[in-house]
Amino acid sequence: MNPHRKKKISDLADFMSWGFSRGGVTDLAGIADDESLPIHLDHYEDCFDGMLFHDGWDYHIHLNMDRGNTLTSKRGRFTLAHELGHYFIEEHRIGLKYGLLTPHPSFNDYGHVERIELEADYFAGCLLMPYNGYRTFCAKKPFSIDLLHEVSEHFQVSVMACLLRFIEAGTREILVVVSQDKTVKRFSKSTDFPGFPFRFKLGGRLPLNTLAETYSTNLRNLSNSEIELSDPQAWFHVNDGRSYNTMYEQCYYAKTSRQVVTLIWFE
Repeated sequence: MNPHRKKKISDLADFMSWGFSRGGVTDLAGIADDESLPIHLDHYEDCFDGMLFHDGWDYHIHLNMDRGNTLTSKRGRFTLAHELGHYFIEEHRIGLKYGLLTPHPSFNDYGHVERIELEADYFAGCLLMPYNGYRTFCAKKPFSIDLLHEVSEHFQVSVMACLLRFIEAGTREILVVVSQDKTVKRFSKSTDFPGFPFRFKLGGRLPLNTLAETYSTNLRNLSNSEIELSDPQAWFHVNDGRSYNTMYEQCYYAKTSRQVVTLIWFE
């Protein structure tokens, strides 16, 4: 997504969240009600998490309770915010109404690659965690998984959603690497993270002599790792003085996706 498109979606989400913040938590049902947009909670087995549907006259949002989507669950709140993204992003809403886009089920999956799903995900993150409110909450707090749990409780969203938002709106440089069976599935970094060449690649193995590689070998208790000092040379090809700066690494296990999430940041 290009920066201009991101700003347009972010500004739209900020505008929609204004006036619907209740102690920092965005009132999604209130937004839908203000638009006279019905929300249907029902049992759809494993077919989808959420779906925006146009019946020829009106729009409707469907949430699948069988996959844990309710108006108050963290999963359900992200799903609902995602479907509101499809509704408020004009190209999505008009495309659905006039048949330019077919109704499609959405899954609460942070590995989306389709443009409209990425845009709806981005809208959801901005709506649930407005930029200024997010930075204010994180200001002057040391970074770790514990901070992400605090953010998760404050905004009532999942830890993974908080982490992805931190990459955009957080208060320090960070790299996130997601792996499964020691294989790198995806990664993302903040714009201010150093541009070192990686010693890993998508679909490749985690680098040796890293906490991520060790943690992935011992997944018995599935608890968060401690914060550990890490050698930048283990993760990156470093050829400047930055290799001597203190770098930290911490891992946690995402039970839903059965993946290891590794956080890397500098002092």
